[in-house]
Amino acid sequence: MYKIGTFLFFCLGLISYVATLYWLDQNFNIFQNLKVAIFSLPLIFILSLVSYFFRFLRFRYLLENIGYRFPFFYGFLAYIAGFSLTATPGKVGELIRIRYFSKMRVSREAIFSTFILERGLDLIALVLLSCFSFDAINLMAPLLFIILFLCFVLFLSKSSYLFKWLENLFLNFGFIRGSNLISFVGRAFVDINKWSALNIIKSFFVGLLAWILTSFSLIYILLLTGADYFNLHLIGVYPVALLVGAISMLPGGLGTTEAAIILQLKSLGMLMPIPVLVAILVRLGTIWFSIFIGFASLLLLEFRIFNSRKFYHE
Repeated sequence: MYKIGTFLFFCLGLISYVATLYWLDQNFNIFQNLKVAIFSLPLIFILSLVSYFFRFLRFRYLLENIGYRFPFFYGFLAYIAGFSLTATPGKVGELIRIRYFSKMRVSREAIFSTFILERGLDLIALVLLSCFSFDAINLMAPLLFIILFLCFVLFLSKSSYLFKWLENLFLNFGFIRGSNLISFVGRAFVDINKWSALNIIKSFFVGLLAWILTSFSLIYILLLTGADYFNLHLIGVYPVALLVGAISMLPGGLGTTEAAIILQLKSLGMLMPIPVLVAILVRLGTIWFSIFIGFASLLLLEFRIFNSRKFYHE
């Protein structure tokens, strides 16, 4: 059933996006320069793949440091398969990886703990990169957010007693499923303590490098459009847009992320339809590309040959 739901989710999103592209082209003639799209997308796909590979290396490194081993190639496929549902609020759909990594004897708690840590490190990296879009006087807000966020995560990772109290509270009221969910989430947060500070710092810089590559996709498209404009502010445009999309809680930030890119580029003095074209191409080369290869990996993993035990264990 989940396979059908995933496929329908992908198709519905793609149809909606294509319809939006058609409307934009009719109103802004954004694809009048098809050469930009043809030449930009292949390199953006490559940058995205390299970015995903770095993120997988971080994922594998974190799991290996808490005692889990799994085959490299099939682990990579399982990791990429999570992107099939990346366009969900908070990217929680990526937890579909649990289905495949459980066959490689990786516990669901370990996958969830790693997911929480990765999302936290990604959030910090995006906030730091977004600082390029701010003047020095406005840097206090994002830096304060990072400090508060780190304190919040640290508090939860040390709050086993709080999760236990909530678990018992739900159990006393007869909410067994709620109690089990709180227990699961609590163990995941507490398990973050298994990683050393050095593990987390190394993982942060690998993730930061991955997001820098993604940010340069936007700059590359602008160079192809012939836009006579470049400064360091552009590095922060896509990270800011991703944060706006995350705050909107819309699936994949669809619509809000594109709008944030367009508004930022217009504020930098770029004339239409260049901001719209850049926003569309960046999103095609990142989120839609990730969904496509994620769905392809998911289908590969569902083939009977990949269900054989020998493929999941070293």
